[in-house]
Amino acid sequence: MTGVPSFRFAITSLRTKAGSAMHHLCGTVKRGSLSNCGPPSPGVTPVGLLTKEIPMTIQDLAKKFTDLCRAGKFEEAGAKFWSDDIVSAEPMTGDMALLKGRKAVEGKGKWWAENHTVHSCKVEGPYVNGDQFILRFEMDFTPKGKQRMTMAEFGLYTVKNGKISEERFYSNGGA
Repeated sequence: MTGVPSFRFAITSLRTKAGSAMHHLCGTVKRGSLSNCGPPSPGVTPVGLLTKEIPMTIQDLAKKFTDLCRAGKFEEAGAKFWSDDIVSAEPMTGDMALLKGRKAVEGKGKWWAENHTVHSCKVEGPYVNGDQFILRFEMDFTPKGKQRMTMAEFGLYTVKNGKISEERFYSNGGA
């Protein structure tokens, strides 16, 4: 499951002095290091460690992605959750209407940041259905050399193999 975000947990197998086996669920395993797994009780000897990787659910991925967007960390959200072959579709014509690949989509984000001053951004959701989720964005921004405006936009995200493989936006065009 390389590249798939996941939660991990560890179960240590312990043996008491009397020889009976018992199991202890450790708190959290973060990127291979155990936490909340203090030493075993006196008279108990660790005899093994079992770790299990649990793939992140669509709901978990959508919430984490949304939390990053809500904090204004759009670049970090993309870096963490976009697939390398992501497709991004915007409700417009021109070069940025349909982009394919992480590099192209990151370029769109960079262009946006360089050409707009964002005053505020509200993010609602996620609304999950199957392998997709929707976010609603409401942005107050000023394009370079133009007047300040607000825009409502919906983003429909499709998840495959634990990553966002497509983002498709729908907007009111700004007001």
